[in-house]
Amino acid sequence: MYDNARSRSGPLPQQIATLWLAGALISLACFGLLTRLAQYVDSLAAWIPAAEPLFFGLFHLSPALNVVHLLLGVAALVTSR
Repeated sequence: MYDNARSRSGPLPQQIATLWLAGALISLACFGLLTRLAQYVDSLAAWIPAAEPLFFGLFHLSPALNVVHLLLGVAALVTSR
């Protein structure tokens, strides 16, 4: 068998990119859930004063989309090993 003289130490660039993507998707899901919860919790409503849940005041939110972001983030986190 051929042994590579240079062995890599640390994660590959693809693994680092996947970890960043996983973190972004999980963060997006958490921010979306927090914005959605601000409707129902009075203490959070002071932080996010929107009558209709909008993400950064631009995008409409959907609980299903938050779950999809969360699942994709967890899947990316698992596959980045």
